[in-house]
Amino acid sequence: MEVVSKNIQIDHPVYGEIQTLVKLTCRRDVQHFLEQIHQEDFRPLSSLTDGVHYHLVEAEKPTRPRLYRRCPR
Repeated sequence: MEVVSKNIQIDHPVYGEIQTLVKLTCRRDVQHFLEQIHQEDFRPLSSLTDGVHYHLVEAEKPTRPRLYRRCPR
């Protein structure tokens, strides 16, 4: 079953909900993302909330609802 990570979201104490598109649809996208975060001065969005963040993931079957999942720190 194909699962796509669509975005990342945090709940900031001052600014409220902040989210951005991620769109990781295949292993190549994930590999490219991992290469980028290791080559650049990278600070994840979740660093603003002590590591707490959510991803919107979507499965290939349209009968399943979208689900926000909390990622561990």
